[in-house]
Amino acid sequence: MAVELVSCLALNPGADHYAIDDALWPGRLVNEGMRNSVISRTRSWLGRNADGEAYFPRVQHTGDSRYRLAQAVTCDWKTFQNFARTGLACHDEDGELALRRALALVRGRPFAAIDPHRYVWAEPAVQGEGAAVR
Repeated sequence: MAVELVSCLALNPGADHYAIDDALWPGRLVNEGMRNSVISRTRSWLGRNADGEAYFPRVQHTGDSRYRLAQAVTCDWKTFQNFARTGLACHDEDGELALRRALALVRGRPFAAIDPHRYVWAEPAVQGEGAAVR
């Protein structure tokens, strides 16, 4: 469940507890203790950086009471977007290299190996990612 939560927050930074409940437990009523247990385990699992800052800060420390990961936590999709943005903006060898690096990250359909009943929340992102790659 921690991997799914981190994936969800990587693709949907600033989610509130309703969005997390709906993503991780679709169609189920979730009590605060159940959610907080998963969040706490995930926070412990991700740990802290060398300065002692949490990779998954407490919601009270986010400024808007929403869940998000530290900027140091990234994923291939964000890396792809950065390379693609650079590549499309630069019409030279550097731009071409950035686009090649973006495409090198593509390894098939995102979340393809996951149980189709899980990660339903990711479908809009999967569709967007597919369109960006084409």
